[in-house]
Amino acid sequence: MCMINPNNILLAQLTGTGGLAMGGGTLQFDWLTLTSQLGSPILTPLWAQINILIGFVLACWLFVPIMYYTNVWNFMTFPIADSRFFYLNGSVFQLPGNTQQGAAVPLPKGNRFEISNNNTHPHFYSTVTFVIGNYLFFASLAALITHTIFYYGKDILKHAKTSLQHRQNDIHCLLMSKYSEAPQWLYWIVSTTGFVSGCFICHYGKLMPWEYLYISVPLGILSLLPTGIINAKTNIFIDLTNVTVLVSGLLLPGNVAGNYTFSTYTWLIQNRAMYLLRNLKFAHYMKISPRAIFSIQLIIALLSSAIRYCISQYLMDHIEGIYPSDVFGLNSSYSVMLWLILAGALLPILFWVLQRFYRHNKFLSYIHIPIMFTTIGVIYLQTMSNYPSWLLVGFIFHMVVRKWWWNRYALLFSIAMDIGIQISLFFIYFIFKYEQNVYFPEWYGTDGGTCPLSHANYYGKIP
Repeated sequence: MCMINPNNILLAQLTGTGGLAMGGGTLQFDWLTLTSQLGSPILTPLWAQINILIGFVLACWLFVPIMYYTNVWNFMTFPIADSRFFYLNGSVFQLPGNTQQGAAVPLPKGNRFEISNNNTHPHFYSTVTFVIGNYLFFASLAALITHTIFYYGKDILKHAKTSLQHRQNDIHCLLMSKYSEAPQWLYWIVSTTGFVSGCFICHYGKLMPWEYLYISVPLGILSLLPTGIINAKTNIFIDLTNVTVLVSGLLLPGNVAGNYTFSTYTWLIQNRAMYLLRNLKFAHYMKISPRAIFSIQLIIALLSSAIRYCISQYLMDHIEGIYPSDVFGLNSSYSVMLWLILAGALLPILFWVLQRFYRHNKFLSYIHIPIMFTTIGVIYLQTMSNYPSWLLVGFIFHMVVRKWWWNRYALLFSIAMDIGIQISLFFIYFIFKYEQNVYFPEWYGTDGGTCPLSHANYYGKIP
């Protein structure tokens, strides 16, 4: 739509891919891009997509433009959607020793950066979507905790006391009860060995003080239950990347290696444990022995750990570091946004109470605050143009195609698309780019030339 008048900054920001993405000009059907953050729109249930739609409209098409065009915290000096940091004059913030945008930053001795802060205004600033997205994500985790307690607390206690043998009317549990589970003592041995090994690696590898594993490991484990429930009901995975980056930045300020080690441990504990649960659930329906799944997962974990450690050593000298507390802490310019965390914690309780008073209102039973906040919180990672396309594809498959196709082929189609994309990327890279150095031709439809000013600030400057 911005091609109506490409030189109109306001039109570009409202309709372009780098702006608010209003209008059909931002629609895309690239499966890899669509599923990069929110997963398959075909597998996410319709009620969850409606929650995402409501959250998107309120946050991205109401809250973001109000804060941007009223120039709160000088947001108009920066583009609407950009994950980089900026100086107050609108130029891109660069770390000490960074002579070129995107260049590797040599780390001082001890893998530490010392960036001064006057405790009033940080030396770098963020865009409106980066700030709102991150704080909404923090609020979503607070909402997730209270939502899990109030909505699923009784069910969690009930099912925790139920064994496979005593599950009623479930043929899968009855058949799987014939298999022997991997013994608990084996889980404890593996967990203890992994934790002790992690302590030695962190200490002698000078990655981070080993005692911080006592915070990292429980944080990853405690996140499994609430995020697992959401993943099971909606196919949306909520990871702790943002929270781990913030916590590590507060605990280990300036320690780049420590920040990334803490974040990696916490995230991988949650992520790999979730994959183990998925595999066990898959084995549950396919009637595969839990011991076989445990053995396979253990072998893969050992191999991947060795490979990841070698890669991390290579990358250690190419990682940039910034104080997360300068952006998200109490001393940042955006500290008032921390009230969103309290709002996120209270809103699920409010709607839970309303459901008790209006039990016959089905609309209230579908309201899901954690999904609203979490899915919109990832706008700091991607442009807002992904959401209209993702919602449109979901609407088509759930409202139009579902009647005759969805129940039988939705999962198979989604998996086939994922596999097809990976295979095509493999061949494109090794046949064209790696061997022949052949790249896709650039034209006005692919290089952003159709709406360049959507990436500019309010005054037309493209950083």
